[in-house]
Amino acid sequence: MAFSSQVGFLIVQGVILALAIYLDRQERPVFRPWVAHFNLVVAVLLVPAVSARFFLAELTPATALPQRTKRAGDRSRTGDVQLGKLSEKAPEDYDPWG
Repeated sequence: MAFSSQVGFLIVQGVILALAIYLDRQERPVFRPWVAHFNLVVAVLLVPAVSARFFLAELTPATALPQRTKRAGDRSRTGDVQLGKLSEKAPEDYDPWG
């Protein structure tokens, strides 16, 4: 899941870099045009990776992330932390998500 969440940024980065290379009209450009072509090919090849996390594991966007149940008096993820100190629970009993 860590890789698939970054794929969109990699696609956008490749497209923007290719666009910058195409728009570079200096007498001696920073990158040659084949670098722009390569970035566009890589961006196109990464497009299926965006949806791979949902289709390979038969997940839907609604169930892709675990849902946390709301409890009475639950303040948030940092509810057990006050002023940078952990609660009185022992480290092995401490569960920040539960």
